[in-house]
Amino acid sequence: PNKNEEPKVKAAFVPQAYVSAGSKKKHKVFEKEREASIQLMRWQAVRSCPPQFLDKTILAGKQIAKLSQISTAAECQKACTDHGTGCDGFVWEMSGTCVLSDLKNDLPMMVIQEGLIAGMPCCRPGVKHNASQVRDCPENALDTEVTTNAGLRDVPNVKSAYKCQEVCTETAACGAFSWDPGAHRCSLKQLAPTETAKVMAKAGFVSGLPCGCRATPENALWPASDVERFTMPLPRGQTTAKPGSLLCLALMVPYSYEAGLLVMQYRQHVGIFSCDEYQVYSSQAMVLAPGLETRKVLTSQKCEVGGEFKSALNLRIFASFWRQVVIDGQYLLYNWIVKADPDSVFFPQRLRPILKQHEAGSMSQSSPGIYFNNCKFGMHGPLEVFSVATVRALSSSFVGCYDFFQKLCNGDCQWGEDMWVDQCLKRSVQAKRVFNSDLLSEAHCDPSPGWQECKDPIRVAFHPFKTVTDHRICQQSAEMAAIAA
Repeated sequence: PNKNEEPKVKAAFVPQAYVSAGSKKKHKVFEKEREASIQLMRWQAVRSCPPQFLDKTILAGKQIAKLSQISTAAECQKACTDHGTGCDGFVWEMSGTCVLSDLKNDLPMMVIQEGLIAGMPCCRPGVKHNASQVRDCPENALDTEVTTNAGLRDVPNVKSAYKCQEVCTETAACGAFSWDPGAHRCSLKQLAPTETAKVMAKAGFVSGLPCGCRATPENALWPASDVERFTMPLPRGQTTAKPGSLLCLALMVPYSYEAGLLVMQYRQHVGIFSCDEYQVYSSQAMVLAPGLETRKVLTSQKCEVGGEFKSALNLRIFASFWRQVVIDGQYLLYNWIVKADPDSVFFPQRLRPILKQHEAGSMSQSSPGIYFNNCKFGMHGPLEVFSVATVRALSSSFVGCYDFFQKLCNGDCQWGEDMWVDQCLKRSVQAKRVFNSDLLSEAHCDPSPGWQECKDPIRVAFHPFKTVTDHRICQQSAEMAAIAA
């Protein structure tokens, strides 16, 4: 078939629900680990934790404790915070060793040390701040309104969300707030220590918790249900972007090989970092390199493998990812949005001529836009390409698609994010689906022999290449092939 003509698949697609592969015992272990990671992230959310620094160590200060079997840098950061005011810094290594240090009022002197992660403790309740110091304040939730079991009062004529947070902080009984920008109204709410506020998407509203880390992990503004997780804020207005402009995104699993792959690409200015703009998201706030910091998403990034296709059941992880992308609103400044996996060898310059053919009408706010199918079996996740109009339409349809597929499959369809988004856009949003066989060569899409040598001079992406060495070899091979062509 023509490379732009979608091949016919023999078997018709019939959605149905499947039970995750693996024993009930393994599932229980997974659930326990995921819940522990969520609890830690909720604790981080109310403790205003500073970012962790990849490939760094701390030289100054005195070692006060050395812990073992600490599985993540986030746990090491919590151990430092819980140790008390004597711990001013920590260093964690992949082996599970966590070193706590007392800097004795020295500045934290960080130097490069591959394989280590360093950082400072999170906010500690009861610690006094001087008037000149900025108080530790949890990050506010944009386009969000919260409700609690008991309100407190509405304060009029509050000009900003930060001022509303300040009013809440200075009110002893205030546990949460929502700020209405249209009415300049600050709604203060009570929040019991064991209570979790209900989070609702509401355009323009800003909600949050008081400063000073007096909230509990149960108070964290965290999506408590699938309905909250899949409900996106309504899209904001859109400015006219440069034709062909690209915003490229990646979701990184913290403390994994993906961090090294992204740092290498960033330093070489390749992959998503050669787009017009880029952003890396993760469940942990991390400084990967000078100028490269992750944007945090509210998800544990832990998932099981299962379902009809024995794939990663990562839909809820990526629902949180897309929710944060929509809230950030950066995508509205670009004509095209690309999500690329960190282990994809991606060439944006090869994608641009393809997009140029479909530029007309791709931005219209009245149309569901265009997206690309990169595999004859359906869209695969290593490289997802959407027009800005499609992301707008997807954000408006996310919760509707969730309800539709829950009914269609009589429960969870147990699909990965790529298949779910593909089916949502195709069946519900009815965006224009364009097949192009030049977009992706990957192991799970019946690739041509020798594909892993990356010698195709026009292929937009190759996947997967999970080590820095293999990724570089593929990158260089594809560049040489393009020069020779």
